Amino acid sequence: MMNRRHFLQLAGSALAVNSLKQFGSNYGNVLAANTSRKVALLVGINEYPNEADRLDGCVNDVKLQYHLLKHRFGFKDKDIHILKDKEATRDSILGAFEEYLIKPVKEGDVAVFHYSGHGSRVEDPEPILFEPGKKIGLSGTFDPVNSQLPIGYPEKVGTVDDIMGHTLFLLMSAVKTENFTAVLDSCFSGAATRKIKVRAREGGN
Repeated sequence: MMNRRHFLQLAGSALAVNSLKQFGSNYGNVLAANTSRKVALLVGINEYPNEADRLDGCVNDVKLQYHLLKHRFGFKDKDIHILKDKEATRDSILGAFEEYLIKPVKEGDVAVFHYSGHGSRVEDPEPILFEPGKKIGLSGTFDPVNSQLPIGYPEKVGTVDDIMGHTLFLLMSAVKTENFTAVLDSCFSGAATRKIKVRAREGGN
């Protein structure tokens, strides 16, 4: 079983092949557990407002995850909650996390959070990972459908409506079971080495 402490440790470092194999095995074992309650919140965003930011596979990821949880791991329809595209605002994601994963879940239950969409990075005076000699670092975020860069960026700076990694960790710590799995299918930086659309919003600060 992968508990929150393991997840947080692995989130800050590159996973070795053996760790990935172990995660895959533990993921299946946890989800298949015989328990009275199994709940999931699945978020997928293709249709970002800016055409250049739009993605193709995120809503399909959610559909596949839904079928996996229902037909292989015995989750019930009423316990799988889905937010996609325009439904997946910052407030709705945070509210759904509390309503479906924090409030009803008890010790021994199984809980899953899945996010497919854009990721980014923002300047943070208390970054999750520190770079030597820098007073302000960059922390990873994931981007709800209504997250926008400041007007005039990058010449002008401002706030964004991203959901910080810090926030995710706080939400996870409030879920009252160790049988919790978070799947974050996003990036925080792009690359141009292959002809693919990387799930990372332009910018980075």
